[in-house]
Amino acid sequence: MKNLLLLLLGLFIAAPIHAQQKMSASFESLDNKIQISYEFQGEADKEYEIKVTLKRSSSSTYNYIPATLSGNVGKGKFANKKNLIVWNLTNKETETLTDTDYYFEITAYEVKGGIPWYYYVGTAVVGGGAAAVLLLKKKTEDKPATTTALPPARPE
Repeated sequence: MKNLLLLLLGLFIAAPIHAQQKMSASFESLDNKIQISYEFQGEADKEYEIKVTLKRSSSSTYNYIPATLSGNVGKGKFANKKNLIVWNLTNKETETLTDTDYYFEITAYEVKGGIPWYYYVGTAVVGGGAAAVLLLKKKTEDKPATTTALPPARPE
């Protein structure tokens, strides 16, 4: 039983860890769009997921994730080259973004495959085996070796 728990624990701990890299970007505002330029070092043949967050230097809690981005954003091979992202601003965004203390934080996550199929199969086999052992185990009840004596009869 102890080995079974160790095996299950090992399956869950062995989950892959995804590398992450944060970087600054330069940007230029043109009419109703913003062009964001960035470059990061990584393995050119690997695929990365690029995410963009707008932040403010005057407010550390301010985070805005633009919705209408195009260009070198999302999943792709973006390492070791100059990349360009275009953010087409809506009228509401144009009216809201009037301050000058904004900056962009670009985050690159290395894209890796999901959990291999054999993790699921192994977990199902081990879980099924553990359930079978617990359910098919003979139930033994300990019967007391001695019984207690009955109290004496009441006098009449």
